[in-house]
Amino acid sequence: MKLKEYFPGIPIVSYEGSYTNHPFSFKFYDPERIVAGRPMREHLRFSLPFGAAARFGLAGSDYLMATMELLHKLGLQYYTVSDRALAEEGGSLRESHARLDEAAEILLYLQEAYSLRAMQLSVDLNSHPRYIYGAATSYSADIFAFAAAQAKKALETAHRLRALQFCFSGEQERREGFYPSVNDALEADNLARLLHMLEEYAQLLGFAGSLAVRPCVGGAEAYWPGAAQTLAFLRCAGLENSYRVDLPGGASSVDLRALLQADRLGSLYAYPGAGFFAAAAPALFELLRFGGLRAGGIILDVPQHGCAAPEDYAIGCIMYMDAYAYGLLAAHRVLLDGRVEQFRRERYSGFAYGIGKSVLENQADLALLEDHALQKGDPQAYTGRAEYLENVMQGLLCRGV
Repeated sequence: MKLKEYFPGIPIVSYEGSYTNHPFSFKFYDPERIVAGRPMREHLRFSLPFGAAARFGLAGSDYLMATMELLHKLGLQYYTVSDRALAEEGGSLRESHARLDEAAEILLYLQEAYSLRAMQLSVDLNSHPRYIYGAATSYSADIFAFAAAQAKKALETAHRLRALQFCFSGEQERREGFYPSVNDALEADNLARLLHMLEEYAQLLGFAGSLAVRPCVGGAEAYWPGAAQTLAFLRCAGLENSYRVDLPGGASSVDLRALLQADRLGSLYAYPGAGFFAAAAPALFELLRFGGLRAGGIILDVPQHGCAAPEDYAIGCIMYMDAYAYGLLAAHRVLLDGRVEQFRRERYSGFAYGIGKSVLENQADLALLEDHALQKGDPQAYTGRAEYLENVMQGLLCRGV
């Protein structure tokens, strides 16, 4: 297969430093720069989702080749795609499977040609009207079976493409108000059942990647309305050690810390916020504290304007990558400075000795705690010094890197 050029207006992007005026260059993202003992490309591990090429009127094999060309020109090593973004649904499940096989065959060739790899392949159970009332949580056994068959094929494709992750999205799994969802327990159990089936099948395939789920952030009626709730669902279902949890853009820092503390973070969707380069630093600081990304990467969920040209989209990707690179450098400065970690130790120092240490070591019971409270008397709340901490962070993040 001959590789033609689809985006001649986009050159190969390289690092030129913060003073360059070239729009197709990285100001801060230097993939080989060592930060905290690892190259920047390993810390950030960027991935571009499929979909951009479709906006520019490309389809079929042209769509696949154009997407991989864009990845190559941006210097990316990974891509992210769903089964339906890779191949449109056919007139039957059998035809959909065949289309996915054909697209995967082309993609295998392009991966080799461009030295790229799938970061994540997800199953799309949200875009078709059959899933309007849920997929795994549908009240129809036939729809549950169809969703399971589609997820099975998507997992097989992830294995074939040697993807680092297979992701099950929870966007479609919603309760439809009080009256329509009359058996939430059955629906939630069925969702857990399908995840167990996928876990078992991944082992049968010998899938070398990790399994992940994606919450539906902001969905009040969703079964997984946030990352922390998703983690709790997995624990209740006995799946905590089998699945990681992706963190959608705009998720709270509480969600991020919950996943890091449990070592269950999957991929992180890029959301630097308001275009301010230091905005990504707090999240990256937490990542550095916990040893960085393990299984997934940072997915460049770059917004596209309706009339954007390919060159505009590429510049948007460059900006996001630079924002995270700047954030990584600033976060590393915070880590080296040490004041934030010292603040953390001092704030909770009461748990390092005495009754606090007994609590952490599970040596205290209610009687012991009551005795301590009676002896000490009424304790007074003291300032958490939040303003001091924010001042330290702001001062460190706003310095030049």
